[in-house]
Amino acid sequence: MWSTSARRLQSIGLFYTRNGGHSTPKPCCFFSTVKRPALYLYNSSTRSELFLMGIDHVTTRSAEIVQNLIKDVRPNTVAVELCEERAQRLITGEKEPAKRSLWDLLAIQGSLGQKFITHVIRNMHADLACTALKPGKELKVAIEQGKRVGAKIAYIDESFDVIVQRAAEDFTLKGLYRYWVKNRELASQYPNFFGALRYKDINHRAEAMLRPEALKETLEIGERFFPDLVRAVVHERNEHMVKKLREMKGSVVAIVGALHVRGMQKLWDQAERDCQRDRSLPVPYR
Repeated sequence: MWSTSARRLQSIGLFYTRNGGHSTPKPCCFFSTVKRPALYLYNSSTRSELFLMGIDHVTTRSAEIVQNLIKDVRPNTVAVELCEERAQRLITGEKEPAKRSLWDLLAIQGSLGQKFITHVIRNMHADLACTALKPGKELKVAIEQGKRVGAKIAYIDESFDVIVQRAAEDFTLKGLYRYWVKNRELASQYPNFFGALRYKDINHRAEAMLRPEALKETLEIGERFFPDLVRAVVHERNEHMVKKLREMKGSVVAIVGALHVRGMQKLWDQAERDCQRDRSLPVPYR
């Protein structure tokens, strides 16, 4: 273990096993003093530890969970799903723009797809800003709490403009139309996803959407109707974030959207298998 001692981890619920005579811990779940668990992953190439927490980005509950996790682990690095530009806006408290009409869409730079996606994202943030919720508060709390425990702050996501550009290139109105036409019959095929959407209270809805079954169905719906869009917004970002996280040393707490966790775990596990395979290869004779 690094700055997080084995005794301290066990006292708050982390138990790991070793692979026979080897010293590499098997991945498992780390349970902080809060109810929601973070995924524990070990990097055998750097001997670093990752505590990966998936959150909903909107509820105050997520901010509390993030704060408690960082207090418990006291990591060397706190990594957040932000680029430097978005982090700066979040830290300075820059207000979200007011909700815009369809006429304002024409003033947005870029292709029709970029205009549409940027318009939807801006209005979504504007709607949330009108509630008691504070989107992104958990990421701001992660940065502040990380600094309090002396951790480095790492921004592991791609630029917002890059994400929107890729998403716009892969977005089609055909997929949106297909989803709209089949919306009624989809409710019976994906009961967890649509069941979560029925909650009027945003906190209850967010908690329901964080359930593994609902997250799984969310990705299934996206890949069924918007496969290229999901690749750009989810899978490619997963690859980018995992690559950055695997370069880090010491103990790391990473805060990302819950929809990314499963894919990032698969990429991490594959990287570990590749490391084990490379170690087992014979050294070439020279």
